[in-house]
Amino acid sequence: MERKALRLPALVVFGIYVIYACVLAPLYQFLSADIVLSDTILWDIVDVFFNLFEILGISACFAFLIYGIYRYSAKKCLPLYILIGGALLFKYAASIIAISIVGGSLDLTADFTSFFVSLLIEIAELALLIFLSHRWITSRQDEERKLKNAAATLGKEFAPRVEFFPFRKLFSRINPLQRAAFWSMVAVAVLRLISHVIDEISFSIRFAYGFSVGDIPVLLLYALLLVFIPCFLGYLLCLGCLLLSKRHTEK
Repeated sequence: MERKALRLPALVVFGIYVIYACVLAPLYQFLSADIVLSDTILWDIVDVFFNLFEILGISACFAFLIYGIYRYSAKKCLPLYILIGGALLFKYAASIIAISIVGGSLDLTADFTSFFVSLLIEIAELALLIFLSHRWITSRQDEERKLKNAAATLGKEFAPRVEFFPFRKLFSRINPLQRAAFWSMVAVAVLRLISHVIDEISFSIRFAYGFSVGDIPVLLLYALLLVFIPCFLGYLLCLGCLLLSKRHTEK
């Protein structure tokens, strides 16, 4: 894998995580710690963007891993794995430092369990993506290669069954690149939704808040804003990064 192929992933992924860790994370923490501001629409807006950029970051990682496996194979993407791993470590380390600056001090004895768990979950998501991408993309490439060789042996014109690029539709069950991107974002959406439900239940128990039918529209709205819309935008970013990667590496 040539060094040129790492420039675009580094620019996009680190760019997203700089905004997330150095701007949104400390701002979110500052508003959450303020009794007055935490009860305003400003906190809700920051909360939406905080979740959005976290999902956009993992979506960009997905896209560049998918393209790397498509173009170079999973075994030759070690530099990309290191880059993505470094970006994730930067995300959490920079978040802790930025939040500490806002809080006035860096407490290394604080409980960082939530950060560690989030990091493990994202690593698991990336591992799942690499496995699915390798399985779907490599098998399809091998199949296309065999069909092409068979056509050449028989002296017939080869017509690919699958066209990886360009994308003809927003969603495709046939294109392995779009398929890997879609199901990876579905996994993110499911985990986010489960986390959202757990948070709501914990909030109700902690503050003895009685849940009523009238709260359902509000919960659905928050699920839409914090899970479904960000994951859809993440999928669009994933497709965009795939197209940018192809254009960048073929210059």
